Amino acid sequence: MHGDGDGHGHGHSHGHGHGHDCEQEHKDMLESVDERWLYDSIDTVNVRALNASPDHGILHAIKPFDQRFDTTRWLESDADEQILINIPFTGSVKLKVSY
Repeated sequence: MHGDGDGHGHGHSHGHGHGHDCEQEHKDMLESVDERWLYDSIDTVNVRALNASPDHGILHAIKPFDQRFDTTRWLESDADEQILINIPFTGSVKLKVSY
């Protein structure tokens, strides 16, 4: 493979057809785990979810960084498809939304 930087070895990039620069988006997401991981700032004792199943409660969905890919724990409603979640933080946090 040649060192042309596109990962395909032929000097051009391929779009994914969904209107944004995925490569740049992924680079931005991985720049600093410390900046973007909020788990340490969450007041987990006071996190609440209305309609959450006792067997699959809110703390099953809010996981430390090293457990983020654990699919054996999840949040599930015990009533319908709606769950209301309150996540308090221990201090000021900066949230970013990306669509």
